[in-house]
Amino acid sequence: MSSSSAEGAGWKVALLEEIPGSAQLPVPGLDLTPEEEREALRARSPRPPGWSERLRGRYPSMERRLHAVRRYLGIRAFGCNAWEADAGAMLVPEHDETPYRQEEIFLVVKGRARFVLDGEEVEVPAGGIVYAEPQVVREAFALETPTLLFLVGGVPGEPYAPPAWARDWQPPAP
Repeated sequence: MSSSSAEGAGWKVALLEEIPGSAQLPVPGLDLTPEEEREALRARSPRPPGWSERLRGRYPSMERRLHAVRRYLGIRAFGCNAWEADAGAMLVPEHDETPYRQEEIFLVVKGRARFVLDGEEVEVPAGGIVYAEPQVVREAFALETPTLLFLVGGVPGEPYAPPAWARDWQPPAP
């Protein structure tokens, strides 16, 4: 590739590692301070009591970098992002997608990751893919510095809508 990014009518090329995080991408019509935005997120996607503290106690490092792939490329048909972290850090916090019915695929682009899938640990090298149905409790950790993980998700048979935690979330139509 001669350029790290290029764009034309109906297409775009970018290096995954150079795609910025969500906070660096403007959202049309979103004119909130960072504090107002955090409060709006808490209101529409509340976490159970003690959720943040539980995560901090569970993971030695939660320092990870988001690459907001879907928003950067303007994808509307499915969700996708990338997370990058150093060895020992959490890439994907423990969760399942049962309430959202979302299937997910994780591709280890660089480095190695340890996935825990319904309690079973699996090490996945660069180029490895993990698929998880909605009810599977999953989490992932970086085993090398850096580890880059690309995620794709969607609900079978339904049009894609950004999740409540996304900055560009829109309320459902009445």
